[in-house]
Amino acid sequence: MERRFPGTRISGRQPHSTCLRRTDHGHARPDLHRYRECFPGPHYRLAGQLDNNKRDRVRVGESGITITFDGAPLTSGISANSLGVWSASIVVPPAPSGSHLIRASGSSTAAPTSDLTFIVSPGISSSPSSGVPSSSISLTGNGFGAGETGISITFDGSPVASAGSANANGSWSATLVVPNLAFGSHTIRASGNSGSAATASFSVRSTLSASVSKAAPGTPVTITGAGFHANDPGIAVTFDSVQIASAVRANAQGSWSARVVIPAAAGGPHTIHAGGPDTASAVELDFNVTPGIFITQTTAVPGSPVAVTGAGFGSGETGITVTFDGAVVVANIRANAQGSWSTSFVLPPSPSGPHEIDAHGGMTTTADTPNIVFNIAPGISISQESGAPALPWWLPDSGSALAKAASRSPMTARRS
Repeated sequence: MERRFPGTRISGRQPHSTCLRRTDHGHARPDLHRYRECFPGPHYRLAGQLDNNKRDRVRVGESGITITFDGAPLTSGISANSLGVWSASIVVPPAPSGSHLIRASGSSTAAPTSDLTFIVSPGISSSPSSGVPSSSISLTGNGFGAGETGISITFDGSPVASAGSANANGSWSATLVVPNLAFGSHTIRASGNSGSAATASFSVRSTLSASVSKAAPGTPVTITGAGFHANDPGIAVTFDSVQIASAVRANAQGSWSARVVIPAAAGGPHTIHAGGPDTASAVELDFNVTPGIFITQTTAVPGSPVAVTGAGFGSGETGITVTFDGAVVVANIRANAQGSWSTSFVLPPSPSGPHEIDAHGGMTTTADTPNIVFNIAPGISISQESGAPALPWWLPDSGSALAKAASRSPMTARRS
């Protein structure tokens, strides 16, 4: 015949739970009651002990002790020591709000005891417990009313999601997006139509984003920050420790944006950093610099000089070559430590219309560098800038003075 252990008790703490009351009836009787009001899910420590006045009614070293929650086994195979004392860790299973019974029993215990009353109350937990604005989190509720409907979720009092209804065990789950909030601790609250309500703390962290994840030096890029301190007036933005924006001010929600230009830097990964006076909100962003070539003009006639600048190539890269429609026009260029270089060439004879200028080197391929479209315009050139008037349609005698003058002023024209 199974009998309950005397002096069954429960101890332990659960994050976000509140234990409302405790009643100890001492050792004058073989029952020790502790009432706790907490929500399901955590590990609790359950212990049984022999009452000194009833030692002859308990078998020491007893094995096969089982713990149940509302009649459902939680754990078994527990053994008491030589003093009749045992302990075990349990996890309170999902259960609707209200009173539930925990019982410990074995095959040799003779002393009758009362069941331990455990009060389940609503609780919520988020995974993760911290994050950045616009990130997704999972929210789980337990200990709500069985089948409770109309469960709504707020973030600092503003509605963000609806969880619908709880199941028969008072449990539910929902996915929500962290709203645009300032750095620090905020409160998530869930409540239902039956009056169940619970809160949890959530920490908002800072984050950075860029309008593009990679670009060549000289490219304008918008940097956006979120989750910074509210109204922070002194946010500075750096690119590999080179300041590219300063005195940026966050709004009341800790958000801000700044338009910056990517500075001269060698191709590859770099770091954009943003932070204010409080370094706790400082955050970094990875940014890739890509190679690019630039010209000061996009249209000219053949024979015109064209200046070309390169940036974002490898640090000290050698063997850089500039091509015009695939034909080499400049070779053996060397980049500086920041991956920058410059050169010029004369436009070769080409038909009017669009043409391509490109560059590559020992580390940078043609595919790495976006080409530039250059337009060739029609043009003419002459062999001299002055001369005699054009001859009339009639020709004078070869020995005349006019014929002799014309023969001394030849002029040719060429179209390109």
